[in-house]
Amino acid sequence: MRKWVKSFTYEGKIPYVISGECGQTVRVGREIAVGDEILFHGWSGKPYRSRWSWRVRVRVVEVVPILFSWDSFSFWGEDGDEHKHSWWDSVVAEIAKKDYIVDCGLPLGVCLRNVIFSLGGKKMEKDREYEGQIITFKKIKQLEEFE
Repeated sequence: MRKWVKSFTYEGKIPYVISGECGQTVRVGREIAVGDEILFHGWSGKPYRSRWSWRVRVRVVEVVPILFSWDSFSFWGEDGDEHKHSWWDSVVAEIAKKDYIVDCGLPLGVCLRNVIFSLGGKKMEKDREYEGQIITFKKIKQLEEFE
């Protein structure tokens, strides 16, 4: 088991992570494992240049590896087979719902794609594939909310 500190900057999701209602995040990279503990936090202002605004400790209960590009979203099922989808598919919309993605006026899966590409932590290019994870977690402890 490893311990991580990860921030949340997607405003629409933050209240649901704090309350424990949201238990999923889609992240770029494949560093998280089942059993890991994550300290999620928010920023009071500009990320990395302001104080933390809240903290929640969670335990990872499921990790699904994904591969995505601007045009497609793939994950591997329990059968070990790759399931490739368009961001417009209802399967991806369901993942977006569990991730508390806010309706942006487009299909919900496309809204998820736009969030991932805007908050991916680096300049993400539309013409390449990225590895990622669907991380399911359970809230362990609400540490504090700051004013």
